[in-house]
Amino acid sequence: MIHSSKNTIGNVSGNYNRVIQVILSGGEEIAEKLGVLIEQLVTQEKKEIEALRELIASKTEIIGDKAEIIGLKNNEIVQLKTALVEKQQQLDENEQRFATLLLENDGKDFTGSQELYPKAVEALMKGNKEEALKILNRHSLLEEKRKLDSEKQQQADGWFLRADLLKSENTWGEELNECYTMAVDTLSNWSTNLKSGNHFQFINDFSNAQTYYQISLQKAVSDEEKAATLNNLAVLQRAKNEFDKAEASYEEALSMRRELTSLNPQTYLPDVGTTLNNLGNLQRAKNEFEKAEASYEEALEIYRELARLNPQTYLPDVGMTLINMGIYYKESKVDKELSIQLTDEAITLLLPFSDIGYIQNYLKVAFNVLRGWNIDVEAYLEEKMKSLNINEEE
Repeated sequence: MIHSSKNTIGNVSGNYNRVIQVILSGGEEIAEKLGVLIEQLVTQEKKEIEALRELIASKTEIIGDKAEIIGLKNNEIVQLKTALVEKQQQLDENEQRFATLLLENDGKDFTGSQELYPKAVEALMKGNKEEALKILNRHSLLEEKRKLDSEKQQQADGWFLRADLLKSENTWGEELNECYTMAVDTLSNWSTNLKSGNHFQFINDFSNAQTYYQISLQKAVSDEEKAATLNNLAVLQRAKNEFDKAEASYEEALSMRRELTSLNPQTYLPDVGTTLNNLGNLQRAKNEFEKAEASYEEALEIYRELARLNPQTYLPDVGMTLINMGIYYKESKVDKELSIQLTDEAITLLLPFSDIGYIQNYLKVAFNVLRGWNIDVEAYLEEKMKSLNINEEE
């Protein structure tokens, strides 16, 4: 409960005497100081009000006998009185605003501060509103924002780096989760929310993942950013069995990425391939087999072309898509020969990269496809590694 104490304020106009009495609880010394400061800060408004009053008085005195002139003067006086009321309301609001601000900062020592806000408050505490406005010029505020955002980004990156280090030590749970929540608390932008959403989706905390992805969408400032978030949100929606929502998200992301690719194919074509591959997986789950086949084939065509130019980067993506197609021809549109052929090609492409963790996961999936066709994977793998001249101990 808040208890207010009334204080006597000397030499302060009645317009803001009520405001100070309501919010002030520091005694007469502070009240006197506050009254003097506000008097300085609203001097201009008081002058304008006094000028309006004098003008109204002069107009009232000079009204003549003629009716039409009286009518004109009366209308003018009404307008002036309306302006006077508005100006008085503005004065009251400014007095309350300054009273609250000065009370919040009374007693604080801003001496030597290089930040704009403390320097501006210090000017106000001296009754210098013009100096405060000069300090808070738009250019200086934008420059300070840039510096602060840079510092916040570094702090957020520090939390993400800590998360990576914890995962390298196989440390999970609340200690790891805290890194992602603190990164967003430090700086909530498109990137930090997307990274945190990815983490919580990975650990199957769908509720938190959904929240972070939605915020990431709101913070996105370009179609590139929005499409990236929509793609990952669709993965989450599919995991939640929200197939229609997932398909809508994929389609929206794909449309944006196609448009971006038309402007800059070298940068954005890989993203089209990613979304097509994911969309194909969803369409297969929805038994939309013809659509799934078309999505896989287009994704494969894209990745083959990219791998032709940059095999180290994109051959794993070719292999991934081939495996998904091998699964498709095993479980959906059954074609044993084609399924084995595609899976075998994927394994051939991926074995040279088998020291990479996520490639090992791809290969496990591929081996399971072959096992599903009753193929002896151990014998197959031995023969394959010989044909590729890969030393099994490497």
